[in-house]
Amino acid sequence: MRRSDGVRLLYPGKVHSLHGESESAKSLIAQAECVRVIKSGGRVLFLDFESDAVSVIGRLLGMGATAEIILKRFKYVRPEFDPETFGEAEEEAFQRHLGGVYDLIVIDGVTAAFDVYGLNSMDNGDTMKWGRKLPLRLASKTGAAVILIDHVTKSSDGRGRFALGAQMKMSFLTGAAYTARMTQQLAVGRVGKIEIRVGKDREGLVRSHSTDFRSSDQTAAIAVAVFDSTQPSKLLYSLEAPSGHTLIRSDDEISGLPRAVLDVLSTETGGVGMKTICANSKPRKLAPSTAKRHVDNLVAMGFIAEAKPLTPENPGRAALYQITAEGTALLA
Repeated sequence: MRRSDGVRLLYPGKVHSLHGESESAKSLIAQAECVRVIKSGGRVLFLDFESDAVSVIGRLLGMGATAEIILKRFKYVRPEFDPETFGEAEEEAFQRHLGGVYDLIVIDGVTAAFDVYGLNSMDNGDTMKWGRKLPLRLASKTGAAVILIDHVTKSSDGRGRFALGAQMKMSFLTGAAYTARMTQQLAVGRVGKIEIRVGKDREGLVRSHSTDFRSSDQTAAIAVAVFDSTQPSKLLYSLEAPSGHTLIRSDDEISGLPRAVLDVLSTETGGVGMKTICANSKPRKLAPSTAKRHVDNLVAMGFIAEAKPLTPENPGRAALYQITAEGTALLA
């Protein structure tokens, strides 16, 4: 979920939420991000509790994904029951998903998902139980960024930054929580705009790129999703920085982030693990905790990226990192 200026809004291996009113285009935003991931060579798991395959695939095609790419890199599943309680075959199928390699996992229709699992979304205990059963488990096992598509209360009074249901929904979000609000109507022949605001950011790396903080609901503007439907049979998508916000990529911006991490990655081919980064950093070796903090920051800023896990060279699924084109340009 990368803005046009390079800022990324999702953390690998973390659980996020995108919630808003009905017709706020939150599902469309998630589907547009799916297209960007699979077109760039990544893989997506889409768990759909609210729509149907024909509608979802039709939207992906309309936003530029080919049938070949969808078949190869997009896994669509419409769950109808809790696999842990229904039978051995269903549990084995779910385990195969947990063993898959994905860059993005979308869970669309959280309220309906609770019903499928026989749980009450208004109950804090059931909320945490569902969080452990599905999104947290998927994030920890696959390493993918997980995003939940959820609704907000109909009444705006006291809505704040929360999705519909128990307050514990915010507790199992290990990444960031976003609200979507349409500010310019999306329709055929028009350009629609959706304001995205960040209400929770556990890692703290996204909020630094936000603006227009509101104390009333503790949210800040972080992005604008733009859908251009003015061309026949096409829906063009971009994710822009909020109005009045500019990102300056300079040495000042990465002060405190040791260029030694980038230096190590620039001299190694393939993925590089944390042990190699710590051992080869100069002028001195970095402590593992320090190196991890700097690596997370560099990933969030787009200067390095996590390499694919579960390869023959990486059977233990340890985190491996590669320098990006932006990181290489920074060293030039």
